[in-house]
Amino acid sequence: MGTFTLPYFLRTAIWDKKGYWIASIPVIYIGRCWDNAGYAKVEMMKEDEKLAEERLGIGFLQRYYLFIVSSGGFCRVHQVFVAGNGKQQQKDAASTRADYPIPPQCGVYYFEITIVRGLKGCMGVGVCGKSVNLNRLPGWDRDSYGYHGDDGNFFSSSGNGVSYGPKFTSGDVIGCGVNLVNRTIFFTKNGVHLGIASRELTHIDDLYPTIGLQTTGEVVDANFGQRPFRFDIRPEMEV
Repeated sequence: MGTFTLPYFLRTAIWDKKGYWIASIPVIYIGRCWDNAGYAKVEMMKEDEKLAEERLGIGFLQRYYLFIVSSGGFCRVHQVFVAGNGKQQQKDAASTRADYPIPPQCGVYYFEITIVRGLKGCMGVGVCGKSVNLNRLPGWDRDSYGYHGDDGNFFSSSGNGVSYGPKFTSGDVIGCGVNLVNRTIFFTKNGVHLGIASRELTHIDDLYPTIGLQTTGEVVDANFGQRPFRFDIRPEMEV
């Protein structure tokens, strides 16, 4: 996965007991100066939040501070607190994807995310092509496929989802598996296979793991094999 880092001014903030970084940041620091840092979430002071929304728009802030930090092979994806809880508009959604596509020679590819903080469940996990718009959740655009937590629907290159699996939220572990041989994609929840979601994957040589968040304050952990999966992927690899 790619490594995105935090602005330098957050390095001097204080960690809370759960290992998250709490900080109030003036809007003047919203720039392009970056440095290495640990896992974090940021909460803006009310007056700075209002000023930032007026100048840049809440959608920009959410996309700008959606990042992955990798340490020792362990990746976390965080979306920063920018406003209060509650679902935003579609235009405020943001996704992040791996820097490198799924290796075509692997046959079956699988990864999992743990929902650390799900809130409204407005999030999606799946895969997408390199040219897909990252300002929307996985599955809403062409060459994009995603399983969404707020309604349990599967989206396949369309804004209209189909009923697929159960909803998911805080504490759940969601897996995404891609079989490049038969062009299928499936998902798991808490170690249980939910069935084939699609048998019509396109551009299988250009698919990237993707995670999208839409409600402010949501946090997920990504596992790409650096620790045991909840789901036993071995039978899928033997088929």
